Amino acid sequence: MEVNDILKLISLTQSEINALTDKVGLYFNSTTGKLNLNGTDMSSGGMDAATYDPNNVQDDAFDYSNFLGTFQIKGSSTTINMSSDIDNLDVDGYNIVYLTASSSDRRITGIKAPPSGVNRVIYFFNNDSNSRKKFIGNSGSSLSNNRIVLRGNSGSRNFDDYQVAQAIYNHSINKWFITRIA
Repeated sequence: MEVNDILKLISLTQSEINALTDKVGLYFNSTTGKLNLNGTDMSSGGMDAATYDPNNVQDDAFDYSNFLGTFQIKGSSTTINMSSDIDNLDVDGYNIVYLTASSSDRRITGIKAPPSGVNRVIYFFNNDSNSRKKFIGNSGSSLSNNRIVLRGNSGSRNFDDYQVAQAIYNHSINKWFITRIA
């Protein structure tokens, strides 16, 4: 665009601006006195559904479930009492797992792998105030696809009382990653 073209735009009257055919973006239409977006009157609260209602809830665009969408942790939770160490832990489709132990510290050497192509994220909560859990990395006690990979190929990772750990299954190497313990 040349300087003279810019000067022409600056000197346009409001009626000339309103008559432009390439109305793109957000602008004020002085003829109607309303806010427009890409030529559409926005004064009626017209919100772009693709942006504000991506899950097609068609209710309250700012509703909790609409806001979280695919980030929600769906399904019910389960509690597992670890009376011994567990190889190939089967959480039966639960995504939130509370762990307890009757006495001493317990080890998890592997978690049952999801079917091919099914992505899984599991949140583990240590509900004990006096016994920790321990994730064991790449343990031969569990089946190969059920094994756990820990940061820096560590042999084990403590999961202390009242901490939360996140396990994500990686289908490219067929192992679980423990991504966060807090």
